[in-house]
Amino acid sequence: MPGLLVSIRRSLLVLVFAPCATLRAQQPAPIDWNKLRDETVHGYRVGAGWEPLRFWQVGLGYEHNERTSNVLLRDYKDDLVSLNVRYRF
Repeated sequence: MPGLLVSIRRSLLVLVFAPCATLRAQQPAPIDWNKLRDETVHGYRVGAGWEPLRFWQVGLGYEHNERTSNVLLRDYKDDLVSLNVRYRF
């Protein structure tokens, strides 16, 4: 009798981006037109995936971003956690 080979697929993702985006733009109207806005985004992403059954996928991820800017109140830090469940047909 033939057997059925069941395999479980796993994956791991690690991504570091620094600097990912640098934006240089002029300020809007009442602000000094001679000053350029300079922003840089740094961050990293870590994720893991698992395929427990055929056509089913489960994923878990974490992402952290930091933006620095030379303009007041434009800096930020951002954390994102995601859980994904997908059925492919």
